[in-house]
Amino acid sequence: MVDKFYKIGEVSKMLDLPASTLRYWENQFKQLKPVKSTGGQRFYTSKHIYLLEQLKDMLHNERYTIEGAKQRLKEIISNKEHIDINSNDKPSDNTETAALSTYSIEDIKKELNEILMLLQ
Repeated sequence: MVDKFYKIGEVSKMLDLPASTLRYWENQFKQLKPVKSTGGQRFYTSKHIYLLEQLKDMLHNERYTIEGAKQRLKEIISNKEHIDINSNDKPSDNTETAALSTYSIEDIKKELNEILMLLQ
């Protein structure tokens, strides 16, 4: 199944984080590399959102340092909790995040038209 793409503003609202924080985390965590249009617009997938949720929890609730969160994120990705950011496999233990990618043909057409408009 094709993953839905979310713009940085949408992700910012979903996670209740400033867009500047998302951009900063992109620079700090190499696993967070959203697809960018030729104009520089970021497009996040549900897997990116899952990782961002994990980072937010680590940094805000569990009080990890950036370095500690980097190490923990490596563990999450390399262990049985593995999430391949480049595949279409959904995180099986997070039904809310997995549900984000369930949408209709009309939604797909709308997203493709938006991407086409950005590329023109």
